[in-house]
Amino acid sequence: MSPTHRPYRHGISREEEKLWIGFYQRIHRDPTLANELLTLMKHDAVMRREHLALYLCCRESLRIAQQRQLRDQQIARVVNLVLLGPWRALRRAWRRGGDIAVQCLPEMIASAPPRPEPLPPPKAVSARKRRSSPAGKANGNATPTEAV
Repeated sequence: MSPTHRPYRHGISREEEKLWIGFYQRIHRDPTLANELLTLMKHDAVMRREHLALYLCCRESLRIAQQRQLRDQQIARVVNLVLLGPWRALRRAWRRGGDIAVQCLPEMIASAPPRPEPLPPPKAVSARKRRSSPAGKANGNATPTEAV
């Protein structure tokens, strides 16, 4: 009986095998590589059959990367809402504050008639009235400037 003869592996075959092993090791860390291998295997059915585990690992890696991206987006939304939400609400209230203040004013001020013309300045008091006697003040006759 002859021992089982193992086919001789050429240098290229060994290097290619090392490369495929490297793909298995790197596939979970690099979703871009997983995507490229997945598209390559989708077009080549023989390669997909020969490296079915790698094909499945690629799909799993892409699914995990997508879940990670969705989780990161959700965390970013929550952080944005918690940290920036109050600031945005204050800024919005500040902008609308003038409109709200105008709406809070009574109707008569908002739709008031035009202002009347200003009153003319008071007339000058004559010099004769200024020289009134102190006795006149005692009688209750005050001058117009003192009545104010």
